[in-house]
Amino acid sequence: MGGHLSILQLTKVISMWSRFCSKQAVTWIFRMIPYWNPDAISDWSMSVHTAHAPEIVKGAVVLVTEVEEEKNKKKQRKKARKDPRRLQREKEGDQTALHRATVVGNTDVISALIHEGCALDRQDKDGNTALHEASWHGFSQSAKLLVKAGANVLARNKAGNTPLHLACQNNHSESVRVLLLGGSRTDSKNNAGDTCLHVAARYNHLPIIRLLLTAFCSVHEKNQVGDTALHVAAALNHKKVAKLLLEAGADGTVVNNAGQTPLEVAQEHNNPEAALLLTKAPQISRFNRGRSLRKKRERLKEERRAQSVPRDEVVQSKV
Repeated sequence: MGGHLSILQLTKVISMWSRFCSKQAVTWIFRMIPYWNPDAISDWSMSVHTAHAPEIVKGAVVLVTEVEEEKNKKKQRKKARKDPRRLQREKEGDQTALHRATVVGNTDVISALIHEGCALDRQDKDGNTALHEASWHGFSQSAKLLVKAGANVLARNKAGNTPLHLACQNNHSESVRVLLLGGSRTDSKNNAGDTCLHVAARYNHLPIIRLLLTAFCSVHEKNQVGDTALHVAAALNHKKVAKLLLEAGADGTVVNNAGQTPLEVAQEHNNPEAALLLTKAPQISRFNRGRSLRKKRERLKEERRAQSVPRDEVVQSKV
């Protein structure tokens, strides 16, 4: 072998050269090795036998990897030259200037961008619009600007969540009010089949649940596993949420896909407080029906009084 390079040494040298050469140039160098020296062919074959196989394979893999990385970098540089903003958008997850302004709640920038006619419903890599971001972070003024400008309140991200889902999840009451006034649907479902009431019940947000109930959301909707919001509250031992749902007319006898009622779900998860409340569900339902009937009777009495003729007018008509 007298002084000639082994294949391992050649591989290391060519690996260094590959940083400055194209893939074709590296391939040509490999092909030309046997012609460098009359004894190179024998040295080449001897080095194959003397070099350790794992080292040879490792050196070859490193070489190919470096060549591919260099190739990818060249492609990225080429794309960046054609569209300088493309690389920046990819790094930021396809977020627009409106997204970034909404994330920090900068209403001045949001107003300026809306005035310039920017795309309101552009989605990032996760499918979120600027209104999703405003709802998630609880910037109600930003959300109001976007809704007034015509942003789609029913837009869904890749998880199927609307802006209202995100506002309910993070307990942002003002944003919820803005979205409800803007036309959001309380019974819209995400990819898991959860309505906004499911989400609020899961995170134990009583103010949000009250808002949704005043917006006439359904307490009977089921998600993909057949759970109602009452099932969710029972599983997580959210006693106050369960009571509020029962008072709103939630059915304590409905079963999920596993054939379980909310009471059975509470017992399975060892939630004695929720289970005790759910055992009284029929009484709560009867009490609420009675209360609603009393309110109805009182309202009818008030209407009759308003429609009745005053006594002094009756006396005058008789005269």
